[in-house]
Amino acid sequence: MFINLIIYGVYGIMIGVYFEYVNPIILLVLFYLIPILINTIFLCVEHKREKLKKVMQYYTCLNSFFMYIFVGIFLEHSGWWTAFVKKYSVYKDDIYVEISNSFISISQVIYIFILYFGVSVLLKKIIIRGKKK
Repeated sequence: MFINLIIYGVYGIMIGVYFEYVNPIILLVLFYLIPILINTIFLCVEHKREKLKKVMQYYTCLNSFFMYIFVGIFLEHSGWWTAFVKKYSVYKDDIYVEISNSFISISQVIYIFILYFGVSVLLKKIIIRGKKK
């Protein structure tokens, strides 16, 4: 379980260091897809080792969730999020695409929490169902 914490720590630092090169599509992959893939890998590895416990499911989700919060706080306080919003918000004629001024607004934090934990619960049910067959 400790390796999960290390991976998320390194992953969060890498995002912070290279954030100035990120575009909106990469941002979605970095914060929505990759943490779910990391959680999936850890849950599958623990299942193969026959050590898949309820606590592991929550531990991996909490690590990814807190990584999101810590990176979000860092991005907002460093000013990089403001620069990102200015760079990628679009106002042309009838097209208006705006990015939220807060990376860690309460609605976004709730969405991330539900996403990470919901996918984890679903994945665990799939793993357990596959184990019964």
